[in-house]
Amino acid sequence: MRRAPRAALVCLLLLGGTARGGELEQLEQRLTERGKQTRTLSAEFVQTKKLRLFRTEVTTRGRLSYQAPDHLRWETLPPDASTLLVRGNRAELRIPGERPRVLDLRRDRAMATLVEQLLVWLGARSADRLTQWYRVELGRSPPKGYRLTLRPRSAAVRKRVSQVVVTLAGDVSLRRIELSHPGGDHSTITFPTVRRNQPLPKGIFK
Repeated sequence: MRRAPRAALVCLLLLGGTARGGELEQLEQRLTERGKQTRTLSAEFVQTKKLRLFRTEVTTRGRLSYQAPDHLRWETLPPDASTLLVRGNRAELRIPGERPRVLDLRRDRAMATLVEQLLVWLGARSADRLTQWYRVELGRSPPKGYRLTLRPRSAAVRKRVSQVVVTLAGDVSLRRIELSHPGGDHSTITFPTVRRNQPLPKGIFK
């Protein structure tokens, strides 16, 4: 069961694509421009995972914080508490009652890519690499938002995720990520609020 925190991050496995060329390019440009203007981010999230084998549904809540250029905190709240801290090329996974697990993102490219993609969709990184990661079908989400259906190009990613659907608001703020996993499991992560360029608590990345 203690693999759940890393699995939760893998559920953040984010995105890229080839869709209706002009519209997708415009969306990438908007995401890139927002990333250039982002100094801090904070948000709450709710993750619901449907496990096909056990016919159960598990819901967890958490919060995230980001500070430019490369500090990220992804925290899952009790009862399945864990905290992932990213500071540059160093990541640390903390689980109550266990020794912290330290990761070098220069060597763990899979984890580094997951973190980078998350920051793209939160609007904190350039989106110019999207077409390298996924194939995308671009649609609309009422009233003025976007809905992107993404299928991974990488065989390594396809082992974990077969399809991702991302919903963005009209201002390209992240609202929802839906992940379909090989074997029939399904995960949904929603972001009710995303606060941008507001002060963060001191010491949050220590």
